[in-house]
Amino acid sequence: KFFGEVAYPLSLLKTFFSYTPHQLRIEVYCKGGVRVEEGYYALVCNIGKYTRLFQMIPDARDDDGLLDILIFKNKDLLSQFMYLYSVLAKNHTSRSDITHLQGERIRISARQSVLAHADAELVGTTPLEISVVPRALEVIVR
Repeated sequence: KFFGEVAYPLSLLKTFFSYTPHQLRIEVYCKGGVRVEEGYYALVCNIGKYTRLFQMIPDARDDDGLLDILIFKNKDLLSQFMYLYSVLAKNHTSRSDITHLQGERIRISARQSVLAHADAELVGTTPLEISVVPRALEVIVR
């Protein structure tokens, strides 16, 4: 809390040098069926903006009944730095090694248990099932 919003990028930099990515299998379910992808990082969100620095999904809507997922295909250190740079430059959604999908339900699995977090809080390990829960949260705007 002392560092505020700067804590996220600082934590991200620490992770770059200490984390060994594992290959993920990502199944995205929508009315048209299921799409299966593989990658080393997956970011599932229902909003597009994380802090003032990170606009992850520019056109994400919290009321469309769909989750957005970014799948980062490469694990090497250079790619990770390029991902960070692309996010900061707000051109990451045009990269060929980042896939953006939408679905009502997402299943993420891996050969080994991989830690998962929600809003920087540890929530468990793979396999994960994430789905939209309509009207589960009441938001009060002042």
